[in-house]
Amino acid sequence: MATKPLIRNGAERDTPNFGLAAARVTLNRRRLMTWFVLPLVIATLVMAGATIYLEYRQGQAYRHYVVRNSFEGLLRFYQDQLVNNTRVLGTAAELLGRDGTLREALAQRDRERLLQQAGPLFARLRQRYGITHLYFEAPDRSTVARLHLPERHGDVIDRQTMRQADETGRESWGVELGPLGTLVLRFVLPVEAGGRRIGFIETGMELEAFLPSLSRFAGSRLFLFLSKQHLQRPGWERGMAMMGREGRWDRFPDYVLGSVGDADLPPEVERYFLAHREPDQPQPLEGTGQESRAAVFVSIDDAAGRVVGMLATVLNDSAYQSYSHQLFIRTAVAILLVGFVLLGLFLALLGRIGHQLDQQEVLRNLAIRDGLTELLNRRAFVSLLESEMADASRSGRDLALLMIDIDHFKEINDSHGHPTGDRVLKSLCERVLLQVRTADWVCRYGGEELSVILPDTDGPTAIQIAERIRQAVAANPFAIGEGMPIPLTVSIGVAPCVSACQEPAQLVMAADRALYQAKQAGRNQVCQAAA
Repeated sequence: MATKPLIRNGAERDTPNFGLAAARVTLNRRRLMTWFVLPLVIATLVMAGATIYLEYRQGQAYRHYVVRNSFEGLLRFYQDQLVNNTRVLGTAAELLGRDGTLREALAQRDRERLLQQAGPLFARLRQRYGITHLYFEAPDRSTVARLHLPERHGDVIDRQTMRQADETGRESWGVELGPLGTLVLRFVLPVEAGGRRIGFIETGMELEAFLPSLSRFAGSRLFLFLSKQHLQRPGWERGMAMMGREGRWDRFPDYVLGSVGDADLPPEVERYFLAHREPDQPQPLEGTGQESRAAVFVSIDDAAGRVVGMLATVLNDSAYQSYSHQLFIRTAVAILLVGFVLLGLFLALLGRIGHQLDQQEVLRNLAIRDGLTELLNRRAFVSLLESEMADASRSGRDLALLMIDIDHFKEINDSHGHPTGDRVLKSLCERVLLQVRTADWVCRYGGEELSVILPDTDGPTAIQIAERIRQAVAANPFAIGEGMPIPLTVSIGVAPCVSACQEPAQLVMAADRALYQAKQAGRNQVCQAAA
């Protein structure tokens, strides 16, 4: 199948219809400048400025690179921990959900039986896997039994994970911040029996359960901060009292220090949270602090996608200082040298490449464009029609073809000469291009005959387009200079591509027959070929 030319009629209207080859040659040179030389010049200037900056910062960029890797590694490890512990919670919930005795007790809302049957299993799950929360909830999301707080029951759970599991009927999980200032990773499993929902099983694990492993991975102590935006002060202070800790709500403007960590904060971390003013959009930093220390921050998102907390740690990067200074000075110099060498090479090759592209573009236009009108020529028309018919057949889309012929064009040539006829023909092409759509193809079929390929166009729409072309031509005479307007009309044949039309030649013949009918009917008409 032939390949479509890259330029459609709509793109042609953005440039002059005539002199198009020269315009595309200029465009090729501009593309070369834009794609190769300009980015290289900009990169060279940026690298020159970066060299001065590197001298001033003395290797800070390498330090930030190391800290960034530490941040990304800590973030990936935290996310892996969430995924792994979610699997543990999910497995536990599914095992509980398969227990027939527990399912029966849940369906009957038998709280005492749930506590008696699930209590020993919950104790083992807490000891072996760190599962700290286990709920059995009714279909209306009210709590039937809390294994970790047996005395509390009957309240309705309205957390994001529970709402999502209730709405979707599928398991839901995520980190959620409780009113007492505890972060819990939760997994909610809808339980069904006999085609109806009998309740939910919810397992949970406090975030502190796997923070020690994060500290070991980071090689430094972790501090947990909670966003005040998602806390109520009375509830948080009550939670601190229950854990035997003294909470200082007013210490930082937007965050409170969580249950992990204590008052002995590193100064880098303390300065950040004292200055931070956007708890809803915290930006993870590559590092901040003294020359040999860097603070790293990881945002904690809850199940609703809100930032509810941050993990902070301090890395000692003094070992990188001397090496980073030498490394980046050498790297900057090498980059500048390579940049200037490449710039010179590209400038030297630009003329040669541009000349070759110019020749290719000219040859391409000569091959597919009509020399007089610079429309697509008959050779391009055949290739395009074959391609569009194949696309229409494959996708089931509509397709139509117009054949346009100038009425009494020979009389114009005989009366005014062939140069005038050429000017009239070029003017006609301009009018036709203004009446068609961007997706349509206008070609010079031969002599004074034009063809228009109309993709995604049925018969009635094709007739409307043809009629618009006919009226645009007939409405205004064509000026040929010296105050001598020439009235002109066209006859148009319309041929929709139907299922019986399997070959391009058949569609062309149908359009030709319709054009002949328009001529026979008195010209200046639009006729459609019979199916």
